[in-house]
Amino acid sequence: MTVPKMWVFVLACPVLLLLSLGSRTPQATAKNDHGDEPRYKVLSQRWMTEAEKRNFNDVVGLRIAVRMRFENGGNRAIYYSASQYNVLPHGCQYTRNIGTAAWDSRAQWCREQGTREREASSDKFRWLLLPSGSAIEFDLYDYSDSNEEHAFSTFVKETLEDKPMEIVSTAYRPLSANSE
Repeated sequence: MTVPKMWVFVLACPVLLLLSLGSRTPQATAKNDHGDEPRYKVLSQRWMTEAEKRNFNDVVGLRIAVRMRFENGGNRAIYYSASQYNVLPHGCQYTRNIGTAAWDSRAQWCREQGTREREASSDKFRWLLLPSGSAIEFDLYDYSDSNEEHAFSTFVKETLEDKPMEIVSTAYRPLSANSE
């Protein structure tokens, strides 16, 4: 490597580090005692069908279905937060404007760290067991704003007595209304 090329590499490393730090989700993922992580990720997104749209009393402009996968890659079973009505992981939805590092949520209880954990411990949620090596895939419905990035979260714990830890999905940019 020549001297000018090496200087470009040395100067680019701090910039890449800052860019990677700026794109972090609201909280880092939790690790179990074996170092394996539960993972919550976006697999794909598509426009909702007319039949899907009719299933909602929509007030925010739901337009896209986001295919999600929540998996337990650890060696032990974990508990995750689900609503009282289904087995889907339940937590917060976060948004941020493209180019900013700060995440926000429409739900007041999602805006403060201590409040999120207290709420996850309330009886609005139930705790379901996800065995080691298991995963669930499902669709979540979202609105489309091409100026934002979105992420979802759920809460996990190894035993029912543990304090819940928030797991945040990979971030994604919703489909643009211009490409519909």
